[in-house]
Amino acid sequence: MLNLDGVSAAYGASRVLFDISLSLKEGEVVTLMGRNGMGKTTTIRCIMGLLAPSGGEIRFLNREISGWPPEKIARLGAGLVPEGRQVFATLTVRENLVATAANRNNRENPWTLERIYDLFPRLRERHAQMAATLSGGEQQMLAVGRALMTNPSLLILDEATEGLAPVIRTEIWHVIEKLKAEGQSILLIDKNLSVLKRLADRHYIIERGRTVWSGGRAELERDSEQVQAYVGV
Repeated sequence: MLNLDGVSAAYGASRVLFDISLSLKEGEVVTLMGRNGMGKTTTIRCIMGLLAPSGGEIRFLNREISGWPPEKIARLGAGLVPEGRQVFATLTVRENLVATAANRNNRENPWTLERIYDLFPRLRERHAQMAATLSGGEQQMLAVGRALMTNPSLLILDEATEGLAPVIRTEIWHVIEKLKAEGQSILLIDKNLSVLKRLADRHYIIERGRTVWSGGRAELERDSEQVQAYVGV
């Protein structure tokens, strides 16, 4: 579904990515890990067309998308839950959810308002409330719901649980587990190794703009000390 091969990128004269390679198959949950400032979000920006890569290849759903505009990549089937949530502050919960809603790939059981409200009952309770007045956790639920309303083939979550209260983090993880059980393909950035070990199929670690480690659950357990060295503070 998604393949990055030797991707590099820069902000002006400052190179940030040097050699990023990863792949994700349909129905997989794959993680992108590493300490802050190592290039995880920049990688996501390249995938979503928010930053044009300076080298390498990005293929999504068998198409070369390097340099495509973000709206074209989104229409193809990539849904992003960005770091910091970035909900539409002056719109209501309902308006946020329907603003970009679409079922371009003719999904058999598409995401609708009712399905999102069943997934996140708090959003039903606050459907007429302005997004700016929600708690951080509620805004994260809204950001996930907004991305799902585009009925994406691939859901990308950048720092899915960062800064959230423990009870909200648990709820978000439960939702991701439900999505995985339904066959949703997910690329996930997070730091919670204990949960990621159980939830994800495969893992990639970025260090200074390069993919330095990759493996499945067994490899993650085997190389736990090495992995901790890469992702620990």
